[in-house]
Amino acid sequence: MLGRYGVVRNYGPHGLQLAYVGAGRLDVFLQAGRDLENWLPGLLIAREAGAEVLTATGQPWHWFADSLLVAAPGLGSAFQQAQSTIQ
Repeated sequence: MLGRYGVVRNYGPHGLQLAYVGAGRLDVFLQAGRDLENWLPGLLIAREAGAEVLTATGQPWHWFADSLLVAAPGLGSAFQQAQSTIQ
C-alpha cells in the first residue's frame, strides 16, 4: 500500500479514525477483522456525515461484517479498484 498511497498510518482508537473520515481529516479507514465495539461511536459520526460505509470487499456494511471500509463520499469504489490492482 505504501507504494500507491501517500501515507498509511494508525491514528489510535478506531472510533477517532472513523470520526476523522466523517470530518474530512482522513480519506479512508480500512480494517480487516471485527472490532464492532470500537467502531460504533466513530461509525455513527462518519455515516451521519455522509461517508461510504462498506466491508473490505466493497459490499454494504452490516452488523455481523468481519471488516470495515469507511471512505469519504465517492472514494469507496475508487479505493476498491486501486486495492484490486495491488493484490
